[in-house]
This record gives sequence, C-alpha cells and structure tokens, in this order.
Amino acid sequence: CHWLTHLSGAEGQPLAGAEKFVLRFPRSVLSSFLWSIPYLQHLTTHSETSVVEGYLEARFQLAMPGVDSPQGCDAIALMRLVVMAQGVGDLVPEAFQRLPPNVRGVLASELARTGIEGQSYERTPEDGGPALFVYYGPALLQHCTNLKEMSAALRTLAAVYHAARVLWPLRFDQGAFHAVTLDAAALKANAGALVAGRGGGDGSIMVLEKRSGVEGVVRLVTVSGLNELVQIGSAFWALDPEGTLSSTAGVGKFSALV
Repeated sequence: CHWLTHLSGAEGQPLAGAEKFVLRFPRSVLSSFLWSIPYLQHLTTHSETSVVEGYLEARFQLAMPGVDSPQGCDAIALMRLVVMAQGVGDLVPEAFQRLPPNVRGVLASELARTGIEGQSYERTPEDGGPALFVYYGPALLQHCTNLKEMSAALRTLAAVYHAARVLWPLRFDQGAFHAVTLDAAALKANAGALVAGRGGGDGSIMVLEKRSGVEGVVRLVTVSGLNELVQIGSAFWALDPEGTLSSTAGVGKFSALV
C-alpha cells in the first residue's frame, strides 16, 4: 500500500498528489498491485511469512517463465531480487551467480530474515534480527540495463546490508525481532554512477548513518561531511561495494567514531 500513499502524497500542493496518482501512476505498477490483492486473503489461515513466500514464488514464475523456482540457501534472496528489479528481473539470476561467495552470502542471509519471532521462510530459514528493510533498494536495480550494471547494483545493495549489520549487530534475544528501515533514496538519486562503478566526482563517498534504533539513512558525503559526522559522534559506516563483506559483520561492540 505504500505505493499508493507515496505517490499520492509526493506533492503537497492541493490536488497535486491526487493528479499525480491519476495521471502518472504506471500501469505496470498498478497491475502488480491489483494482482497481489488476492494473496492478502491467505492471512486468515497462514502466517505472514508463509503468505509472502507464496507470493514471491508466484511473482518469480511470472517474471521468469519456464524457470524453476529457486531452492536452497539463496532462494528467498533470488526471488526477492527478481521481484524488486521488475522489468529487468531476468538479469538478476546470472548477475547474482557472478558475485563473490561472500557477497552472495550477505544478500542470502539478510534478505531471508523476517523480523518476526518464530517465523522463517521454508526455503531459507534464517534466525535472529533485526530484519533490514532498504527503502528505494528496488530503484537501484531497476536502473540497470545489462549484467555488469546489475552486478554492480547487487554489490552496492550488499554493501548497504553489510554496513547496517555493523550498526545493528545480529541478535537472537526477544528484542531482536523487529525491522530497521534504511532510507536509501541517495542510491536512487545516484543510481547511474553507482551501477557504472563510479563514486562521487568530488571525492565524496556513500555512508550509512544510524539515526535511531530503528532507522538509518544512506548519505553521499564529502570529506568535510565525514569529519562532521565524526565530530558530532554519529554512528555511521562507509559503503564499500568492492570491499570484503561478511554476513556476520558487526556482531559485537561497535564504536560510533569510525
């Protein structure tokens, strides 16, 4: 439902949001929204996670006709990424397999965490939390036009998950079962440079800043901006898509001044 509220509320002037919703709402997005409605009925007899898994499998088969649904430790990640990429979802499976094992491991683990106590996906059971929700992550994937760009986008997305897991270490106690929202609008704004493997032309870098216990934001900062984050004692982690990632990164104590 955030599709509807986000689009209709994107412009605050009187009637502007409603006009945008009526005139500019992509038909493909509206069709996907309407197509998914029947799955909500299953919530009366199935868990949230079970309903989502069934929905992901159906969407995967719709996007990849003739291809068997994924199985195994990276199944949920593959299905979610294909759905996220929408019209270029067919690039995802091969681009995913081209990634280094550690990068695939980060995506496979983090995309399979539900954030709901006692619930896990049947294909890829992952315990612990919090679960990480990357807002605007799909926009980065949808910008891709070839395998090279999709691989770069997946590495960038993995770097966001890696940074978040440093800032929100994996826990297994009762308080771990919730979701952390990561505002990655900066990824969408800089998608062209990111998928082409370019950083900021002025030497700026992407960082994930921890704003609260349940919210983080990806920012493009210069050296002076980085120094300011250090000065105010903000918790952050620089994104390094080409670096060595670990799916268990950040388990333990984190120093806010990195």
